[in-house]
Amino acid sequence: SLLSMLVLGAVTFKSASELLREVSERQLNALAESKQRDLEKVIEGWQDRILLIRSRTRLRELLARSARAREDLVTEEMRAILEDAVGSVASFDRITLFDVEGDAVVSVGSQELPIGLDRTVFERPTEILYGGVSVLGSDRVGIRFYSAMQLDDLTVGAVEAVIDAEDLLSVTQDFTGLGESGETLVVVRDGEESALVLTPLRHDPLLRHLILETTPCAGPALRGQEDLFRERVTDYRGAEVWCATRGLASVGWGLIVKIDSAEESRRADALLEQMIDLGLALGALAILGGTILGFRLGQGLWDLKEVVERIRAGETSARADPTRPDEVGFLGAALNDLLDEHQKD
Repeated sequence: SLLSMLVLGAVTFKSASELLREVSERQLNALAESKQRDLEKVIEGWQDRILLIRSRTRLRELLARSARAREDLVTEEMRAILEDAVGSVASFDRITLFDVEGDAVVSVGSQELPIGLDRTVFERPTEILYGGVSVLGSDRVGIRFYSAMQLDDLTVGAVEAVIDAEDLLSVTQDFTGLGESGETLVVVRDGEESALVLTPLRHDPLLRHLILETTPCAGPALRGQEDLFRERVTDYRGAEVWCATRGLASVGWGLIVKIDSAEESRRADALLEQMIDLGLALGALAILGGTILGFRLGQGLWDLKEVVERIRAGETSARADPTRPDEVGFLGAALNDLLDEHQKD
């Protein structure tokens, strides 16, 4: 019985461990999908705000007028409109307007980054172009977007918006479903063999703008690969992790959702401990029950032995107790019948 329980327990533990692993993988993939959708909504929100700026008719009229002749009043009115936009939308770090020649006309907001324009924007006037990421000081990241400005289907200039990446924190700093060790990293390519982390780290919030090697998680994420890695994967702390990767196609970023392997293994370890405890308890009950049953059967056989010894000693009236409701009772009754038949003869 104990051997069969051991075999059954081993098979059950293996099956349950596989099931727990599958559940963890599905949960990590589901979290990655959810984070990807939330981040895409944040990026779409940035683009919508830029659309609101470029759609302001008065701003486009003033920019067209400025292209013909620079006037201080025109510039000041554009500045007032842009200052209102920067003041009312916290995510804008800077807004700059350019004329059709690519020269800056007016700029409002932080001047930490050099002002420049990607002239490709004039070739794709209906699109909002991603212009890259720059580190602003020790604790901020600026994200550039460009868009052409048109008036009556004629391109009159362009707008550059520098967005503060702090909006990403509402997604990456939400650790729901990630346990004690899980975290979400948004990465952008930083050279051929490295990636820049845009958001604070859960385990070391002061370590901003960490540079990671592009393998094994960052590389697939930057390539837009949707996958889950759980074998021989280590993070920036040197801890073994499971990581799910996704890509943010509109800006070419990578998303990594990860959790420590040690935390995931706790579930299987807890299950093993519970099964061992249960096995020990059942084993103890089996041993105790077997011992009690053995004593009960042994006592009946001992009584039969005494009856036989008494008969052998000449006590022909000795009889076994036939009232036991078990095999020993049936054997005693058969012995009594045999003795009765023998005495008749």
